[in-house]
Amino acid sequence: VDSLRNLALSDTEFDSVILETTGLADPVPVAFTFNQIPLSEVYRMDAIVCLVDASHILQHLAEKPTNGSVNAAVRQVAFADRIVLNKLDLVNTTYKQKVIGEIRSINRFAPIIEANSSVVDLKSILNISAFSIEKAFEIEPELMDDEELNAPYVEHKEGHNDTHQHNHSHHNHHHHSNDRKGSHLSGVSSYGFQFEGLVSMERLNHFMTTFLNLRSEDLFRSKGVLDLAGIQDSKFVFQGVHEQIQLGPAARQWEEGEKKINKFVFIGRKLPPRKYLYDMLQACLVVNEGNSPFPTYNPDDEEKYLHDPKHTHDHAHHGHATT
Repeated sequence: VDSLRNLALSDTEFDSVILETTGLADPVPVAFTFNQIPLSEVYRMDAIVCLVDASHILQHLAEKPTNGSVNAAVRQVAFADRIVLNKLDLVNTTYKQKVIGEIRSINRFAPIIEANSSVVDLKSILNISAFSIEKAFEIEPELMDDEELNAPYVEHKEGHNDTHQHNHSHHNHHHHSNDRKGSHLSGVSSYGFQFEGLVSMERLNHFMTTFLNLRSEDLFRSKGVLDLAGIQDSKFVFQGVHEQIQLGPAARQWEEGEKKINKFVFIGRKLPPRKYLYDMLQACLVVNEGNSPFPTYNPDDEEKYLHDPKHTHDHAHHGHATT
């Protein structure tokens, strides 16, 4: 920390600092360090970039730590803002698609940059402001415009690669259960939600606080775009790593005629059933204030969603929900 601060305060001219963390199982402590004084006074965290060896990554993703934790490779993929898929010259197309499917089952929202010999366009991994709350979704709109997100909630879990997910979109979604049977042994998955409606900051803050109090270790990354009630410039964005969440106004406010759509992304381990999270987020809408108490995370309620058929999402069809 002292060396980095001294570098920033010296006469040395530089554009960026790249920390290569081979052997570091968890990128979170590094991210936290740059968000805290004194480094936050002279640096801003730009992005977490994960370099993946296409020829060996599958075996590393399958490793099972003896202590039951998430292995290093899975965590690094889950936390990444950009994933450089390297050494593609060593694998065939079929194997490459299998690798991409596994990566997407863990983190479906980080762009994958294909490479050989680690040669990439630096503009794709540097100065991308992935940790900027003002640009939380503006930097990757193509990922949030996925047709699956036109449904109220979508889920992508380990064990369901992209092809599998696409093929199921032509069938009733009630074939996907809410019990986690489709999850990889590590239990890491990524959820996306989007829906319209004014969000009550008080209700959302209550839910997120109760959720993070019990599950912050399991929630790796989170981000969202909110249409907040009671604020003139109502478009806000948030971004978080574990329990550290930043919230602020979006750099670009709602344009005239633009649909005001709330968007949420959660990446973590053994996340609650997606319908449970969806219902909790819906309960944060102003329109539902008179219909329900403050949404509060309760592990017992989560278990009910796993076993109670009425909480399944068999109302969805062809990737779109009827509400």
